[in-house]
Amino acid sequence: MTNYDAIEIAIDAASSTDGKLSISMAALDTEIPDYRTLSTTREVVASFKGMLSSFLNKYQKMHKNGDLRIVKYSPDFKPDSHHLEFIKVKGSHFESIINSVPEPSDTTVLDPEDIKFIDKLKFYVMIIKHENKRILVFKRYSKTKELGHRGGFLISWIGKQYGKVSDSVFSFDNQFDCLVVDGVLLSFNKKNTEIIFKYYDELRSSAFTTIDKIAQHIPIHNLEEFKHDCSTHLHKLGKLRNIAQKGYLPNLSIDKIRKIINKFHLSINIVVINGKEMLQHDPADKWALLNLLDDSYLSSALTGYDYEVNSKLILN
Repeated sequence: MTNYDAIEIAIDAASSTDGKLSISMAALDTEIPDYRTLSTTREVVASFKGMLSSFLNKYQKMHKNGDLRIVKYSPDFKPDSHHLEFIKVKGSHFESIINSVPEPSDTTVLDPEDIKFIDKLKFYVMIIKHENKRILVFKRYSKTKELGHRGGFLISWIGKQYGKVSDSVFSFDNQFDCLVVDGVLLSFNKKNTEIIFKYYDELRSSAFTTIDKIAQHIPIHNLEEFKHDCSTHLHKLGKLRNIAQKGYLPNLSIDKIRKIINKFHLSINIVVINGKEMLQHDPADKWALLNLLDDSYLSSALTGYDYEVNSKLILN
């Protein structure tokens, strides 16, 4: 199966009258989500199938026109509208939550009066069974989507006038965040996908360990100040994680870094402390050292121009 095939499989399942579809709402305040199944009418099921088909058809059209690019997921890559990122689920950070999604028959039906559960809603997952395949479609769910318990109200045309809708109401739009088929995840909305799968929580919890790993290879003089300046900013934490996971880190040296500083005229100092050369973090430019270690300064073989880049996709 190619990575694109996941889209065709999901389209076939959503278009088929044989495909069984259910919706599970997920509340998350622990490591593993708690799920409740929505009890829905056939009309609601048909509407979800129709929305999913329409959503995926645009990618099908882009693929047929040669406009769609499906690339391997990388935290430091910023996808454009013609990009989808894929992830092999097995062994990835995404695996535990994907494996936690239960069969609908094993899940309690959502009680609309269960305010404690509803207040903790984080996402919902559409579960489709078709031709021995299990297709999962995830969508981040914000508090603004649940209209029955957030202080406002809805009105609906009743007879000859508008009246207040008193029942609990959920709102679903026609956008989806990611799709999982046969062990492959395709991300349509990177930020929401990372939030659903708690990517940012992991960044926060491993921040200092990540910086210490970097410092084992590249000595940093004011390391504690560097830690402080990075630990409160999610994008900086993401860069740190990228650096720590890159294969080039053990091969870096102060001599190699000095050449890059000189070539690109970077305002980064190398200081000598107790006879040892070390990089110095500048609190007045908190991104400088991060960008250097993240290999963000590149020269074009085509034009000869030098660049600072904010998104990279490794080709080899």
